Amino acid sequence: MADLAIFDLDHTLIATDSADRWSAYMCENGMIQDTDAFLETHKKYEQSYKVGDIDMGEFIRFALKPLIGLRECDVTKKVIEFIEAFIRPHIYKKGVDVVRDHVEKGDTILLISATIEDLVNPVGKILGFKPENILAVNTEKCDERYTGNLLGTLGFGKGKVARTQAWLQQQKLAFDKTYFYSDSINDLPLLLEVDEPRVVNPDPKLLIEAKNRGWFVKYF
Repeated sequence: MADLAIFDLDHTLIATDSADRWSAYMCENGMIQDTDAFLETHKKYEQSYKVGDIDMGEFIRFALKPLIGLRECDVTKKVIEFIEAFIRPHIYKKGVDVVRDHVEKGDTILLISATIEDLVNPVGKILGFKPENILAVNTEKCDERYTGNLLGTLGFGKGKVARTQAWLQQQKLAFDKTYFYSDSINDLPLLLEVDEPRVVNPDPKLLIEAKNRGWFVKYF
């Protein structure tokens, strides 16, 4: 029986925060009118995230406001341009190697992120994840236009545990061992659930936690 290797995305497999960089991209490309106010509010959310005290749903709905009413196909074109310019160059080669090592051993790989699916899905594809093995924040569209609403459970904090468990039940799969690769203290709930926590490029709080627990720590 094979293993399951679960991966976070931002700062784990890519050397940037895709949601933050996307917000900057929207400002730089005329998708937001009052960029100063938007970036100021965004910075406050970013600081809350770093200390592990953020209302992720509230933040994502804020970040989605510039897309409300836009056609999904138009946003997709911009996302493709954005990924090629600002995400692909920041993919960790060592991270890709770890993903490939698991695949070559016959393991199942799963990508889970608290970033919107519109960004995560195409990046996950580049990294070699199957579409059905990518879990991200689901965004609502009505008549192929963004509503600004979110759907389902967010893959953040304990939500990552819930999303992973739901995925396992849906797939009806069992594994010898489970791994989870992450950089963030916000992912502690899922790190505590797996057999083999793999702390990668840890933030200060997670580094302390990892040292106290004797967890594997690696830098990509």
